[in-house]
Amino acid sequence: MRLTRSTFLQLAGTSLLGRSVFAQAGTLMHKRKVPSTGEMLGVVGLGTWQTFDVGSAPAERAPLAEVVGALLDGGGSVIDTTKLANLLSSWPAPLRDYASPPFGAGKPVPGPLK
Repeated sequence: MRLTRSTFLQLAGTSLLGRSVFAQAGTLMHKRKVPSTGEMLGVVGLGTWQTFDVGSAPAERAPLAEVVGALLDGGGSVIDTTKLANLLSSWPAPLRDYASPPFGAGKPVPGPLK
């Protein structure tokens, strides 16, 4: 069975209510080859802009882990972190400086982004 974008979005939304639906359904995301490298990537990625802008409390972050889990369980591997790229180009520093604990130091952003 080929997983369409519509089906993926429905399953990802459903996964917020419980453990990953992909594991139950047994379907994997359709993948395409990157011509220059031959790497196989899922045709659906995960955008993080605004959707992942939540507080640092575990209760606020738990649903996000479910969404990422659904993507990974379904064979996906592309997560768009454009906001992070903007941060690092505006205020260069090691990524771990800005990442929230326990992954990083939780350093505040020093000023506006580009």
